[in-house]
Amino acid sequence: MGARSTDFQVHWDEVSPKGPKRDADRKFLGKWYNTAYEWYQKSDGKWVMGNTFTYAGIIVACCLMAFK
Repeated sequence: MGARSTDFQVHWDEVSPKGPKRDADRKFLGKWYNTAYEWYQKSDGKWVMGNTFTYAGIIVACCLMAFK
């Protein structure tokens, strides 16, 4: 079991079973990661909003860590 599986006592196969559902879930996560990557590429600094640490940066970071 992975970290989230242990936290929630649910195995990954129950949340996202193999087959079309898992393929769709992976596609969704790939889009999400690519969008976040594009945001960071457009910023001039370390954070989503450049060199300004914002609530938006916290939200993006938390989502990325949760999906990891």
